[in-house]
Amino acid sequence: EQRPDSGPPLRKREDGQEPRLEHPRQAPPRRPDPGRRLRLAPGRRQARL
Repeated sequence: EQRPDSGPPLRKREDGQEPRLEHPRQAPPRRPDPGRRLRLAPGRRQARL
């Protein structure tokens, strides 16, 4: 699976599914677990770039 980092995210993937993994940081959280990223750096408020 080749995803061009430079350029607009593909609207339609070969699988026919929405490109949710194209930009995980910009894309809205799919799973109701927003604290999942914060767990990587507990006690650090700057964990959210």
